[in-house]
Amino acid sequence: GSGVSGGNLKAAVGATSWNPPEARRELTWDLANAPRAANHLHAIGSTEDRALAKKWLDRFSERGYGKTSAKGFPALLPEQVIHGDLNDFNVLVQQQQSDATPPPPSSSSSSSTPSSSASSSSSVAVSVLDFGDMVRTLRVFELSVALAYACQNRPTPSAALAAASAVVEGYASEQPLTPREASALPVCVAARLAQSVATSVSYFGVRRWS
Repeated sequence: GSGVSGGNLKAAVGATSWNPPEARRELTWDLANAPRAANHLHAIGSTEDRALAKKWLDRFSERGYGKTSAKGFPALLPEQVIHGDLNDFNVLVQQQQSDATPPPPSSSSSSSTPSSSASSSSSVAVSVLDFGDMVRTLRVFELSVALAYACQNRPTPSAALAAASAVVEGYASEQPLTPREASALPVCVAARLAQSVATSVSYFGVRRWS
């Protein structure tokens, strides 16, 4: 799904070194601007949630993942043009049918059973939509944003971890992560969630977030 699609996008864009000047722009939802969400933390009604969001935004800044100037990032991570908003609503998938035929029975078997085939379906990502958040930023932010979406609304922490693992596996199959990028992922995903909550609450004037 979004993991493979994101990896394909990164591999394709990186291979051509595409770097249009329009991609270097100021965008609120660029994860590099997550530290700005600290200005909206007061809109989160829960003291505990507000402290948690601040913790991850501060850690994100301390690691040097945010923009400090027009010159770029303190962190030594690859930069690239990214889609910036890979989620279930922006990935087109196609159902594929596959037929699984069991192997013939062993000749040593005393009884024979008729062969049968089982049909199963799977979804394959074929395209992505909505390029309104494209921006040149740290490459790892593509996967970070996709993971933030993938982990939301899961019934249990283990379910969220399983969903995240599938996305990372799909992405890395097309665009391998550097060790620095892999190390950055947990903080970047948490910072994205904090950015989303604080910014959205501020936008909509909601005083309590659940």
